[in-house]
Amino acid sequence: MIKKEKAKTYEQTWKAKPDGRREELYESIVEDIRQMYDGKLSEVELHTATRNLIEFCRILLKVNEQSN
Repeated sequence: MIKKEKAKTYEQTWKAKPDGRREELYESIVEDIRQMYDGKLSEVELHTATRNLIEFCRILLKVNEQSN
């Protein structure tokens, strides 16, 4: 089993610690992006965009936390 701190991708983190709510949220973001681009992105592009968006939000939260 992969430890969370050593996980390199969100999928690895989920496999290390399964959580249906996180998967549900992730898939809802994938679907939102799919709709935004009218289905023109491949599955790989959709998941890459989703991970990038999640990472961007994580960075914003971290920066905000550090500034307080």
